[in-house]
Amino acid sequence: MAGSTQTTRRWSSGPGAVVGLIGTTVVPYNSVNNAVDLARGLEPLLGSFARYFLSLGLFAAGITSAMTAPLAAAFVARGCLGWSNAQGGLKSWRFRAVWMFVLLMGVVLSSLGINPIDIIRAAQVANGITLPLVVAIILWLVNQSSVLGEHRNTLLQNIAGGVIFLVTIALGIRAIILVINAF
Repeated sequence: MAGSTQTTRRWSSGPGAVVGLIGTTVVPYNSVNNAVDLARGLEPLLGSFARYFLSLGLFAAGITSAMTAPLAAAFVARGCLGWSNAQGGLKSWRFRAVWMFVLLMGVVLSSLGINPIDIIRAAQVANGITLPLVVAIILWLVNQSSVLGEHRNTLLQNIAGGVIFLVTIALGIRAIILVINAF
C-alpha cells in the first residue's frame, strides 16, 4: 500500500513539475501572460500539438491540486490546532469544514476572473519572503537542546544550514525582483 501511494504521489506531481520547468527555463519570465504564451515554449519540441499537451498538463495539475490541497489544508489545521481523532477525524465537522472552506475559496477565486498569472506572481513573492524565514526558524529549532537534546546540530551541520539559508535568501530576493520587473 505504501509503495503504491508513493508511486501515485510521484506521478501526480509530474504535470505541475513539467509546467514549472517549461515556465522557468524556456519562456522568458515577463512574456507569460496566459497559457498560450507558456505553450509556445513547447512548440520547438511538440510543434502544433504544444497547446494540447500543455492544456492536458494544466488540467492534470489543476485537478490533482483541486483534490489534494483542500484535504492537505484540513490535515494541517487538525495538526496545528491539536484536534484529537474525535474532534478532527476525517468525518468530524471541523475537518470537513476546513476542507470545504478551502475548496470553496478556490471555486470563488477562480470565478472572479482574476488572472492566474497574477496569483502565481503573488505566491512567488510570498514564497520569496517566507522561505528564508522558515529556514531560519528550522535552524534555530535544531540548535535548541530543549527541543533535540543531544541530537542538536553539530558545527558542520550548522555550516551547511547557513549555506542553505544564504541560498534561500538569494533565491527569495531573485524571485521578488523578477516579479517586480515583470510589472
